Amino acid sequence: MIKKSKVKKVQANGTWEGKFGMMYKFEVEFEDGNAGEYSSKTQDQNKFIEGQEMEYEFIDGNFPKVKPVYQQPQSFGGGFKKDDNVQKMIVKQSSLKSAVDYCSKGNCSPADVIRVAQEFVDWVMEDKKPNENNEMPFIMTEEMNFKNLCDLTTTLLGLPKGSLALKSRKRTLQVARAIAGYIARSEEDIHRTVIGKGLNRNRSLIYHYEKTHKGNYISCPIYRKTFNLIYKAYKDIGGTKEVFLDNNFMKHHLLKNGVKEVLNPDVLLEVKSGQSVCVIKTSYFDFSNQLENVKLALKNYHFTINII
Repeated sequence: MIKKSKVKKVQANGTWEGKFGMMYKFEVEFEDGNAGEYSSKTQDQNKFIEGQEMEYEFIDGNFPKVKPVYQQPQSFGGGFKKDDNVQKMIVKQSSLKSAVDYCSKGNCSPADVIRVAQEFVDWVMEDKKPNENNEMPFIMTEEMNFKNLCDLTTTLLGLPKGSLALKSRKRTLQVARAIAGYIARSEEDIHRTVIGKGLNRNRSLIYHYEKTHKGNYISCPIYRKTFNLIYKAYKDIGGTKEVFLDNNFMKHHLLKNGVKEVLNPDVLLEVKSGQSVCVIKTSYFDFSNQLENVKLALKNYHFTINII
């Protein structure tokens, strides 16, 4: 039975000849009331020291015995116990999964995922905060589509690239933001949060763009002229791209053009094109490769990808 108490008294109590040579006996008494015999190969044993609190094994009986409880031996020469290494592996595996979840909708490489995972490991094991200046190279499908729409809008209107996200309240920029936001919602079904982030505006404003579009188009000549210009260009570009009409045909097209699946998936890629939807089953370590393969296979199609 394992117990813990302070050593009250240690008294030498003779010797005996064992198979390993001369053994020295000691009577050890603890403050918890237990006492027993301890045999040592040395005359000046240092396992039980008076006044020291320690864990010990108590073997009851007619002649009670006590033994010291030894600590887990260290391994790997680096100062880490086996349990510490197991714990580190658990943290690393958990951090890898968290990194995949964090990057899941992005266009990133395995090296990028490992870099983010290491940020999590450093925070868990060493309380080291991530460097806020690190830019993660992960661009979501919807964000990428909306950025392209914003770039088209600013190019057509002769505005600086990225100017839709400025805090300026100039009439031209206000109209451009409203039109880009409305087209993104009505044509691409891009989430309002993504649009709000791209325009550096609260997503509640996107509801306003949707609600006021019809009235603005009817009553405001500047809005109507600008909308027609941007929408026509958007449709001309989009007109060169197709959509799928059948789920199975889209899945067959993806697998035929380099996309691969696994039997036991960790990550699911939900691909949508028009009214068609299919799911690609992949793993933590290969999902970024398959994400890129899907994009290449569908470069001539309208599509969105959701990572599950």
